[in-house]
Amino acid sequence: MSACYICKQALNSRALYELCEQCRKTETFISKTAAKRKYLLNDDEFAPLFKYTKSYYCNIGTFFWEKDVEQLADKIRPLWRERHEYLEDRRFQRQLVKLQQIETRRNQIAELLTKYGLPTSKTDYFLNDYIETGKTVEDPEKYIKQKAEKLQRETQIDTIRSKKNKTAPLQEIIDLYQSQGCSAVLQKYPHFTPTCSNQGDLEWVDQLFDYAIIENKNITSRKNELINQLKQHGMFLRSDSKICDTYIKYGLDAVSQLTNGRISSIDKIIYTMVEMDFLFMKTNYYKVLDRLTQSHSDSDDDDSDMSPDYGLSNDEYYECVEQAKSKALYNYVNSHPNIDLSTISPLLHPTITELQQKIAVEKANNAIKKAEKIKKQHKKYPNKDQTRTPPHTRKIE
Repeated sequence: MSACYICKQALNSRALYELCEQCRKTETFISKTAAKRKYLLNDDEFAPLFKYTKSYYCNIGTFFWEKDVEQLADKIRPLWRERHEYLEDRRFQRQLVKLQQIETRRNQIAELLTKYGLPTSKTDYFLNDYIETGKTVEDPEKYIKQKAEKLQRETQIDTIRSKKNKTAPLQEIIDLYQSQGCSAVLQKYPHFTPTCSNQGDLEWVDQLFDYAIIENKNITSRKNELINQLKQHGMFLRSDSKICDTYIKYGLDAVSQLTNGRISSIDKIIYTMVEMDFLFMKTNYYKVLDRLTQSHSDSDDDDSDMSPDYGLSNDEYYECVEQAKSKALYNYVNSHPNIDLSTISPLLHPTITELQQKIAVEKANNAIKKAEKIKKQHKKYPNKDQTRTPPHTRKIE
C-alpha cells in the first residue's frame, strides 16, 4: 500500500495521486512553467523531484511541491532569491506608480465634477475607465462639461414639462435639444425664432416647448391634408416617400430645399406622387433612371454632396430623374398610340395629350422627310428601275 509523499500517511489503493487529500489542500504546489520562471531551473533539473499531473484550465499540468523546488534551487541556483526580490520590488514600484496615477486622475475628475456643478458620485462607465486606465476619454474636461450641459438641459425640460402639465410636444425637437443643444435645434428648425436673447436659459426652453407643441399640431394637420389629397386620386400615403416624409415633418420650405425648388406647393407634391406611381407601374422608368445614373456615376469622380442612393450630387441626381421621366413617358406614349385616358389620373392628362401631339407631329415630319428623299432619288435617277431583283434570285452567267 502506497503512502502520501509529504505526511507519509497510508493511502487508499484507489488513490489517483501519491498525496493525501489533506496535503493537497494545505500544501503549496507550483506548476512547472511557474517554477522555471521563478527559480531559474531547466527541464532536466526537475527530474529527481516528486511530481504529479492534474487538469489545469482545460489542460494537463505538471505540478511540484514548492518546498522541494525551493531546496533544489538553493543548491544549484543560489542567486534566484536576489533576482526574485528584485523583480518583486520592481513590480511593487510599478504598482505604486499606477496607484498614484489612478489617485491623481480620480482627484482630477472630482475637481472637474465640482467645477461644473455635478456631484462627485456622478461618474459613468467612461469616467471610471479613464480613472483606472487613463484611456476612453481624450479630454475629461470637455466630456464633463458636455455631460453637465446635457444634465442641465434635462433638468430644464423636466421643469418646463411639469409647468406645461406634462403636455406631449414633438419629442424629436426635445431630444435634439437634450443631446446636441441650441445650435442643432436652430439649424434644423429655422422657423423657430425665440424672442429671448439668451440661448439655453429657462425662458428659451419654454419657448422651444411652445414651438414643439405647435409644430406637433402642424405635423398632424399636414399629414391629414396629404392623406386626404392622395385619397382623392386613389392613392395612399407611402412610408418610403422622402418628399412626403419631409413635408409632414418640416413643411414646404424643406421640400423645396430638398428638390432644389422643383416642388414648392402641396399640389406639386400630389402631382409628383401620382406621376411617380404611373411611371413605376406603367413604364420602364426605373430601368431608364438606373441606366442614366450609372452612366453619370461612371463619368463623375466628384464625391462632394453625394446622394446616398446613386453616388451623385443632388443636382445631378434630379437631372437624371427629369430625363428618366421624359424618356419613360415618351416611350410609353409612343408604344401605346390608343391610350384610354379614363384609366389614368386627370392630373397626367395634359402631359400625355401634349406628348401625343408631339409624337404625331414627329411622325408626320418623318413621313414628309421620307417622301422628299424618295422624290429626290427619282429626280437623280429618272430611268433607273427602282425595283431590284433579290440577290438569291439572280442568274449567274
